[in-house]
Amino acid sequence: MKRIITLLIAFLLLLSLTACAEEKQDPDTTTAAGDSSTTAAEVDSLSPEESFELPAESTEYAGKFIIYNGFSDATTLFTTCTMVSEDGVSGDALDAAIYRRCLTMEEKYGVEVCEVPIAASQQYDAVEKDVTAGTHSFDIAMINTTNVSKLALAGYCYDLTDIENISLEKVWWDQSANEQLRYGEHLYYTYSDMDTTQFDAVRCIYFNHDLMKKHSLDIDALYSLALDGEWTLDRMYTYAKDVYEDNGDGTANVDDVYPIVGVPSTTLSAMLSGANASYIKIDPETKLPYANFTSETFMDTYNKILDVMFSDRFFYNGCSKNTQATEMFVNGHALFLLTTIVSSNTMRQSMSSDFGFLPLPKYNEDQDIYICNAPNPYAIMIPFDAPDAERTGFIIEAMSYISHDTVRTAYFEVRLYGRTLRDALSWKTLDIIYSNIAYNVPVQTSVNYSSKINDMMVANDRSIAAYVASVKNTVNSDIQNFIKKVSE
Repeated sequence: MKRIITLLIAFLLLLSLTACAEEKQDPDTTTAAGDSSTTAAEVDSLSPEESFELPAESTEYAGKFIIYNGFSDATTLFTTCTMVSEDGVSGDALDAAIYRRCLTMEEKYGVEVCEVPIAASQQYDAVEKDVTAGTHSFDIAMINTTNVSKLALAGYCYDLTDIENISLEKVWWDQSANEQLRYGEHLYYTYSDMDTTQFDAVRCIYFNHDLMKKHSLDIDALYSLALDGEWTLDRMYTYAKDVYEDNGDGTANVDDVYPIVGVPSTTLSAMLSGANASYIKIDPETKLPYANFTSETFMDTYNKILDVMFSDRFFYNGCSKNTQATEMFVNGHALFLLTTIVSSNTMRQSMSSDFGFLPLPKYNEDQDIYICNAPNPYAIMIPFDAPDAERTGFIIEAMSYISHDTVRTAYFEVRLYGRTLRDALSWKTLDIIYSNIAYNVPVQTSVNYSSKINDMMVANDRSIAAYVASVKNTVNSDIQNFIKKVSE
């Protein structure tokens, strides 16, 4: 991850230096370029253990390669990036990179990459129908987490650990996903650099530079907290607690200025994840899931988050949609905003103030790493009855490898290039965010504990211990049954 961020900074800095010779430079941009000591010569290439191990050219696997590719509808926020671009000239950098990837696959391997768009609400049925009928209409599918986890549990997904030509330990495969999405020793779906929705979907904290300055808050000191591993719930409260401004009517409403805004349910659940209190965790030794939300540590974290977020006029919880919370932040009505990275593109276009990125706050400084959850991005799955899994493995390994320094780099340019370039420290915090993505552990139980706990948090309900006691035995029994089923 650090290599990619460094590469992109170096590339953009070179552009900036070129532009300086032709026209006057924006003062802020000049400052950012001057602050960075990175040069193109310092960018590392892939280390030998991460080198591509498949043939550089081959016709053995030539032919069409069909991808069922999910896209947004009313049920989901994120869409996978297109796997096929028809034009490498008129589009943006990401379109051009995807176009070049397809061209490379065809020139080097004779593989024609094709995609069939499938709406999120139809993904499960489309795959189930195809696999049940044995028609083999697609080679892989890009399916959101909600649907692909159900497909895996139903037995429709090929175990990726059994497929030749895939090197899951390589840097172009998402190592966090490989660890967190296992069903015991099985890995039925994961993420690679072929796609970018796991980047779009990750949650973070944005902060408004103008409000920081207005309240005499030190921007560099805030970045230093994050970079030094000291950005915690208590630090967030200390920084923002005095920001509230009433608009003059004496009532706390959308027209006031708040320390933090966000959609309540997603904001509070993300805070849990960031404080290392996800509902379900994977035991690092057994690689099997267990209920973390039944622990005392979880309940302590739950109450601490409510203590912070429901302090007097600290969190404006009246936004039912992400667009409402983002609009408040863009218009200067919040110091902090908790939302997904995909929102940065909209804010960059409409926000007059500079903004920066921070990871989700830790529980305290003893927490080893930052944790930034990514809800429902699109994962790669292969149908369990794939007629030529070796060919499929070869192609997705090659596409992922090619994408590592092309598609992913272009994604950063398109999504993040702009005002944030002026602040070199934002790139460092983005590196932290993308290096610590967390995914939902794929466990199904008869108790809808996540929705219930989310509702309780939104209501500032402190009876978490009583609720946990009422469902603990059932959830633990369900998890054991789940483990037995996926281990068969």
